[in-house]
Amino acid sequence: MDEGTARSITILGVIVIVIFVVVSQAFPSLNLALSFTGIFSGIILLLFGLNKIADYAIKPAEGGIQVSYQPPPQQYITPYSQVPQVKYCPRCGAINRYDAQFCPYCDYKFSS
Repeated sequence: MDEGTARSITILGVIVIVIFVVVSQAFPSLNLALSFTGIFSGIILLLFGLNKIADYAIKPAEGGIQVSYQPPPQQYITPYSQVPQVKYCPRCGAINRYDAQFCPYCDYKFSS
């Protein structure tokens, strides 16, 4: 069954439900079992059509699902000798270059 046929069955199910609901409201003297049978048939058609449409929506591509593994990118660790050296100001706690003579934030003079 192709997707167009599945859509047609779904639409037919909706039409059958609507027709039997309208007929049962317009003619209350109609046999109640007949109305329920018609509505139930419409629901079955509707669910069958929706099920087939769902099959087309989740159908895998030709050849199945392809999954490729890619390792995470290589992370390079900077050697300790290349990590910038810093010192903290004892007065204000600011981070300063290791070779700084004065703290640029509070003018504290670092000892040599």
